[in-house]
Amino acid sequence: MKFSLDQSLGFITNRTANRLRAELVNRFKQKGYDITPDQWSVLNRLSEEDGLSQNTLGKRVAKDKTNIARIVTLMEKKGLVRREADETDRRQLNIYLTEEGENISEQLQNITESILEDAQRGLSADDVAHTIGVLNQIYENLS
Repeated sequence: MKFSLDQSLGFITNRTANRLRAELVNRFKQKGYDITPDQWSVLNRLSEEDGLSQNTLGKRVAKDKTNIARIVTLMEKKGLVRREADETDRRQLNIYLTEEGENISEQLQNITESILEDAQRGLSADDVAHTIGVLNQIYENLS
């Protein structure tokens, strides 16, 4: 049987991720937010656990050191995050949300929840949980 992109898990996953990303960009812009999906993932992770090291934050948002440094620098210029040297290891930078970052994170949460509701329309909670489990297993298999 000939390889078909329409039956390729990688292609379908990437196509879906691209659609979700485009919808996120579109709705953020519609609401007046100049935030990229990468910046949103940083805001979200820091709202879960503020003060992560830049290295840990990069791992938790699946970005390499160069990209996470660039993203954090842009967010710092926007006043959304601040970097502070770690108290025990001055070479390590920890990233914290500013008050503005916290406020925007809360507002963007509602937008992302709306997108997920639209994306998951017609799927049961079990369908969603199973899909997430399968995708996480695939990710782990390739790590």
